[in-house]
Amino acid sequence: MPTVTVVVPVLNGSRFVESSITYITQQEYRSLEILFIVDSKTVDDTVEKIEKFSNDLPNCRVIIQEDPYGLSGSRNIGLDEAQGEYIWFMDIDDRPYPDFISTLVKLIEEHDADVTISNFVRSSNIDSKETCKKGRKTVLSREQAMKALMSDKIPVTAWSKLIKTDFLRQNDIRFYPGFAEDINHTYKVLNACSRAVYFSKPMYLYFQNSLSICASLGNERGREEIRTYGELVDLFKNTDMEGKICRRSAIMMLRSSIHMDYKTYRSYVKSDEFLDIGKLYLRFPLSLEFICVRLSPFLYYYGLQFYLKFFYYRELRYYTKI
Repeated sequence: MPTVTVVVPVLNGSRFVESSITYITQQEYRSLEILFIVDSKTVDDTVEKIEKFSNDLPNCRVIIQEDPYGLSGSRNIGLDEAQGEYIWFMDIDDRPYPDFISTLVKLIEEHDADVTISNFVRSSNIDSKETCKKGRKTVLSREQAMKALMSDKIPVTAWSKLIKTDFLRQNDIRFYPGFAEDINHTYKVLNACSRAVYFSKPMYLYFQNSLSICASLGNERGREEIRTYGELVDLFKNTDMEGKICRRSAIMMLRSSIHMDYKTYRSYVKSDEFLDIGKLYLRFPLSLEFICVRLSPFLYYYGLQFYLKFFYYRELRYYTKI
């Protein structure tokens, strides 16, 4: 039975340690290596809690992260230290269902894939009960996986994937420093893979935590996502995916800008930086979103805010349909 390395980054995560370890011990798959990567800036009793509650995790290590690279740095440390054939980057405040690892291992081995990806459900209640019993697997080539990613049929989240460890190392696929590191990483993984499998059954509960890093960033979240999609443009220049990636990135820069306050958002969409990007990538064929933001920045901003609040982030929403 191949070993799966579970990488769990932690920064002041004491309140989630016990539940996170419980979810790991409930996994049906037993051949696990657990790496808690604890940021040296942690000031609570995270390490003490891990030592207290990890008695049922026979292959568990705590590694102190000394570099300044935050979540991306901790995941890269996990990759460097991993001894398992497969690797999974888990968030400490979320809840994987008991068959998460066993299902993804089965799929990755059945189809000799480089990566398997799971659907997930959003909830502000970590104890929400999952009632979905079905799911459909889709085996994808590299081209099909990239197309699915750019049409929002595959999530960009790191924690929704099980990946071959050697595949990441051989292709030198690491997390870039900064927020929104999942985006860049996912594009690189799917662009390099020979085969991927997506499973539409929700296997993971994404806890919509009001105290999370994502929720506390304010304007910085929008700026970092815009920067990340700008990096994708540079990353895929002079490749067979350049045109599609550049257009997708331009659209996502526009959507990411609504995570900023209205004044900052309006300044961005009126800036030469964005107008140049829009004219270059969103005019042929013409993007309806680009037209909307040019005609009425106000309606675009508050319309998308409304959609995100009442539809996209609604309670118990699956990322994709079953």
